[in-house]
Amino acid sequence: MLKQIEHKVNLAEYEGDDRVISSLEMAEMLSLKPESIVNLKSNIPSLDYHTEGFLDGELITISGPTKNGKTLLAQSLTLQFVKQQHFPLWFTFEVPARQFLNSFKTIPLIYMPRQLKAHALDWFNDRAEESFLKYKTRVIFIDHLHYLFDLAKSRNASIEIGQIVRRLKTMAVEKGYVIFLLCHTHMG
Repeated sequence: MLKQIEHKVNLAEYEGDDRVISSLEMAEMLSLKPESIVNLKSNIPSLDYHTEGFLDGELITISGPTKNGKTLLAQSLTLQFVKQQHFPLWFTFEVPARQFLNSFKTIPLIYMPRQLKAHALDWFNDRAEESFLKYKTRVIFIDHLHYLFDLAKSRNASIEIGQIVRRLKTMAVEKGYVIFLLCHTHMG
């Protein structure tokens, strides 16, 4: 009983960074920060109208059947972002780096790991942090989701995908990244 009372007293006096605050205090705290770190446009009018741009903290999935233009759309977005002086980090697991770069008329300034390591989310996180520290990269493209975990070793792919997506979203929010995740869907 004494421990319960002591615990309640500690909570009532708690001043940690994660303490509960009022909406007015939160609004005041948020007013001290810039509205957004990143706000990128695709220069596709209807897409920009509906998305109001791509903001830091967002995880955007580009999904569809194989050979339906997911990578092409991501490359088009890349070119638009480069024009806006945001140079993306690309994880191009789906095709070899040479093939990926040759698909551009002129190779844009983007960043890529020299070698890729599949099924290694911690490695991915480290490369994203490295790219940010070296090049201030805030836009990340991952082509594609299934290279972030080992489907053959997965007991429940749905749960693993959910965990990966939550981790990527948390990373986007905490680090101020815009992450584009390409995903295959199955027709049938």
